[in-house]
Amino acid sequence: MAVARGDEPADLVLAGGHVLSVFTKEWLDVDVAVVDGFVVGLGRYQGRERLDVSGKYVVPGFIDA
Repeated sequence: MAVARGDEPADLVLAGGHVLSVFTKEWLDVDVAVVDGFVVGLGRYQGRERLDVSGKYVVPGFIDA
């Protein structure tokens, strides 16, 4: 919860990509915050590790391992 609120950094931030919202079926230009392997938020986040995915498309659910 603290990461989703922006109070603590995420483990990993996927930054700058085009993210598919599975709820609205729209492409969003937002960061994806990940903690313990789970997506915890979309928006602008700080992270311990930051992966630049500019120009890439991020789609949840393609790989579930």
